Amino acid sequence: MCAVISPFLNFFADVGVIAAMGLLGLAVVVLVVEMLRANVLPVAPLVLLATGPVAVLALAVGITAAGGDAGDVWAYPMLATTVGFVWLGWHLWHEPAVDATHRHGPLATT
Repeated sequence: MCAVISPFLNFFADVGVIAAMGLLGLAVVVLVVEMLRANVLPVAPLVLLATGPVAVLALAVGITAAGGDAGDVWAYPMLATTVGFVWLGWHLWHEPAVDATHRHGPLATT
């Protein structure tokens, strides 16, 4: 629900954008925690995937609290998320298919 609601919060100026970033970051972190608990994907790319939103929010709060402008703070931490997505995509691309063995007939009938 957080990922569905967050784009609509962008209509409410700066407060809505911050709330949207927070909700979308929460959705990504919850997704990563669920994938870590499932224990079927490698841990390192999942940690990189969650590092981006957490770092963006931490930097934005820290810079704003110090009196600075946190306008373009999202660019560098989101690089970690991009690397995590690419790494997960590479891992899933090279994963063998479930029905890759030599069976006769569809998987449901064997």
